[in-house]
Amino acid sequence: MDGLTKILESESIILVDGSIEGTYSAPDEKNFVWEIYDVKNYGQINKNLIEKKISEIESFAEILSCPNVYTLEEVVKEIKNFEEILNNKIKFLNDKMRLISSIVPSLHERTKEKIKMINKEPKELLKKLQEEVYKMRRLSESKEIHKFPEFRDITDAEYSSLLNMTKLISYEIKLKRDTAFLIGLHETDKSKESDTDERLVATLYRLSSLEKSSCLLSEDMDFKRLLGVVTRLICSNSFLPYNEEFREKLIKNQFKLYIKSIKEKRYKLGIQSSEIKYCEEFQIGGVTTKRSEEIKQKIDGMWKRMHAEKLQVNAIMRQYL
Repeated sequence: MDGLTKILESESIILVDGSIEGTYSAPDEKNFVWEIYDVKNYGQINKNLIEKKISEIESFAEILSCPNVYTLEEVVKEIKNFEEILNNKIKFLNDKMRLISSIVPSLHERTKEKIKMINKEPKELLKKLQEEVYKMRRLSESKEIHKFPEFRDITDAEYSSLLNMTKLISYEIKLKRDTAFLIGLHETDKSKESDTDERLVATLYRLSSLEKSSCLLSEDMDFKRLLGVVTRLICSNSFLPYNEEFREKLIKNQFKLYIKSIKEKRYKLGIQSSEIKYCEEFQIGGVTTKRSEEIKQKIDGMWKRMHAEKLQVNAIMRQYL
């Protein structure tokens, strides 16, 4: 039994992000979107690249089809964006083919047939990719976790607070890396343009606090930094007793991170919350003492509000028991 099969059969709640279907490339590979962006006609298409992408998407769909696998609305939005880029590229290539046919009607029939044959296979491959992406997007929409009754509380006020804590720390110490920026594919760092990673982290936290153990499958190493650093900091002793119940639930209802090794092509356990050691004192490195204290006070205020709201809800519930 391989690692992935074991995970799918043993974990009760599994979250997936866009990285497992290959939308995001490894640091040493050229991003797929940029690869097709440069294509000016069907003959320039890298057929091996398209076949690889189709295989990745089919594998992703197979995973997402499992009854215990879910994703987030923000992940679906990223898939939609990928779908739109692909659709626009196909429209561009088809329009260009029609334009060439209209302005060079005098081409010899044998030449026309040769051009048609050169374009046929890559065109069919790109069409198949378009169909697979469409099916993947529809499947992903049906697996958004907040749509399931058993997870109706997943995006409540507590989730929002946990998300705000995560984003505050993530953005301050740059726990996410824009790989395309680092290898020069674009000129600006876009790591803060999306908060999908932070939302996945907050969802894992919220599932634990709802007495549900869960895990995340990803190929994105950012999650190892996010879940490791953020958890140690927000669970710091500095916020006791207000974060005490949350800390206990991370041990009792642990979350896990499974990261796919690029070299070995298999998923391995990267983090499990029951083994994370919390910071004695909240302190962020790489920033001034004043800034670290400001962030500490903001997070302290969030924990206190969450604690007060729970006490209020419990008091109301006791009136009806």
